[in-house]
Amino acid sequence: MEGTYLAWLNCKQLNLSCESIERLFLKKAGVWLHKGSTFGVGGEGYMRLNLACPQKVLIKAIKQIKQVI
Repeated sequence: MEGTYLAWLNCKQLNLSCESIERLFLKKAGVWLHKGSTFGVGGEGYMRLNLACPQKVLIKAIKQIKQVI
């Protein structure tokens, strides 16, 4: 963790399409993340969370994600 500011969230257990995962995060959690499929086939089922933000913002985003998951 000390060398990166990106977290890859494994969303495969949600059993949703890439588009549905993106909608879940954006529309229901109110958090915009990069969908993993943007980075190639290996990224399907993942969402990329940028940790390089104020701690307050990160905590709020994680709480919102937790509520919908």
